[in-house]
Amino acid sequence: MYLNELFANETREVTKNAILLAKSLQHGAADLEHVLFYCLSDIAVQEVLQKLNVNVDSLSEQFDSFLHSRRKDTDASDTAQGEYPVTDFLRIAIDTAGQASYMLGDEQILPKHLLLGALNVSQSAACYILNDNGVTRKNVIDILNSSQRSVGQPQKSRPINRMRIFVGDKDSKVKILFIGANPLSTSRLRIDEEIRSIQDSIEKSEYRNNFEVTNCFAARPIDLQSYLLRHKPNIVHFSGHGSKDSSIVIEDTSGNPHSISPESLGKLFSILTDEIVCVVLNACYSDRQAMEIAKHVKCVIGMSDSITDKAAITFSTSFYLALGYGRDVKTSFELGCLQIELEGFSEENIPKFFENQELSNTI
Repeated sequence: MYLNELFANETREVTKNAILLAKSLQHGAADLEHVLFYCLSDIAVQEVLQKLNVNVDSLSEQFDSFLHSRRKDTDASDTAQGEYPVTDFLRIAIDTAGQASYMLGDEQILPKHLLLGALNVSQSAACYILNDNGVTRKNVIDILNSSQRSVGQPQKSRPINRMRIFVGDKDSKVKILFIGANPLSTSRLRIDEEIRSIQDSIEKSEYRNNFEVTNCFAARPIDLQSYLLRHKPNIVHFSGHGSKDSSIVIEDTSGNPHSISPESLGKLFSILTDEIVCVVLNACYSDRQAMEIAKHVKCVIGMSDSITDKAAITFSTSFYLALGYGRDVKTSFELGCLQIELEGFSEENIPKFFENQELSNTI
């Protein structure tokens, strides 16, 4: 990808600000470490770092030393204006910075947003240098959010399809709680195959080390509260049967079917919201359940009709693969639906996505 291509897509909500990037181009390529080095001279960035008790001069010297060690002579005349190659790390960082700028109510990408963007690329040298100096994504987010509140600037409500549940900090984990139920008298579901496919997708992905999966099989009513309380998941995934009255079906203590109404499940998530960002109800006729839960959770996925085992597993496999590569929730949902279509199951319109706009304006 080249610089002009990176800024050609207006949906990124990124403005081609920046002297910051222009300065980095003297090295022949726009890369994350050069951009961050120039960001350190920005007053707002320095204020963030000072609040974290970071020695800005020392940090700048570390970046300068790193850049000097790998600097190469480049003939700028060989590269047309705007055609400078952009590294993948910088592309990801700018994408994250664009989201942050919009959510914080700023009209363009600023150096402080790029600082946050760099911390979203855990494999980059920039992120390692920042982390070694005590700068993490979480504490920068806390400072930026508190700064916005202190000046009284209203935050813009951000559509959920721009929200990433994956945070990218090498020390963070996205916790997935997989709840499965297939009562004795119901038709057999390939729940074991679904969880295996989900785990395989995550294991193959770029950010596999940032995901943690906990399983709850043969789920009973008491297990719902118990596992939510104990594990405090970010994603709750239910795999099982759903009924035409929009109940999901789990098991009683004898393994027989036990129905949970949309209202009851909605109450559960209203009380135990905690860190939950997304709920996936991979069960037939679960869209009404999803709408109830979406009153209390940022985004919920449900099924509007009956769905075959193969299509349901295909959706889950693609959805978590996309999340594992750092895609946002809505994009991952869309890729899951597309994969159903690509496999030829003709059920790509059954999964439905529900969002809570009031909860989607936080980083």
